[in-house]
Amino acid sequence: MSEQETKSGTGWQMLLLAIILIGFPAGSWYYLSEGFKYQLAARDQLRKTDQLQTYEQLELIKGEIPETLTGKMFVIALLPYSEKVDLKDFGHTLNQLHEQFDKPKNIQFWNVFEDRDSSFIQHFIEEANMKNDEEQLLYFKADKASFKGFVDQMGFTETEMADFGHFPQLVLVDDSLYIRRIFRSDIANEIKQLVEVTALLLPERSKPKARLVRESEK
Repeated sequence: MSEQETKSGTGWQMLLLAIILIGFPAGSWYYLSEGFKYQLAARDQLRKTDQLQTYEQLELIKGEIPETLTGKMFVIALLPYSEKVDLKDFGHTLNQLHEQFDKPKNIQFWNVFEDRDSSFIQHFIEEANMKNDEEQLLYFKADKASFKGFVDQMGFTETEMADFGHFPQLVLVDDSLYIRRIFRSDIANEIKQLVEVTALLLPERSKPKARLVRESEK
């Protein structure tokens, strides 16, 4: 091997070493930094001012209400009685959300129908081809007055309330029953944000609590 080839080989080795020692850590730092910035931006969009106080206005049609609501997260779909609401499209969205969070059992999807009877809700379940998952998928009905009473505790902004009745709105409730954000079900990017924010909050809620283990006396 010539001296020139040896120098060339050494140069490539030094470049490769520099990439490994400098490039990879720098790239990792960049992605970690960007991920942290994204999480901060996502959390900035959340609020923590109103809490879910009661659901006694609602009549459960299908599903299992937990003994205590705290300790679980909820995505509550508000389905007003309106011809503008596309229930077929919502059924597709609900299916996607359920598939996305089918594994963690500390989240439930509540679907609250205004002024609809039990047969209508059963027809929706069948048409949407929803899975028979009574632990995660719950369906309620409420008359107009009861529906309004339930919605009033959600802390809707004027903008959110102006959109009410045009599409199902999805309310994200954390495991302390705080309303964290309200999403539009008809906008794909908002559904994506709902999935991302829910995924951010869920791991925190799933961590086991630290325990103090005392050493036995000798």
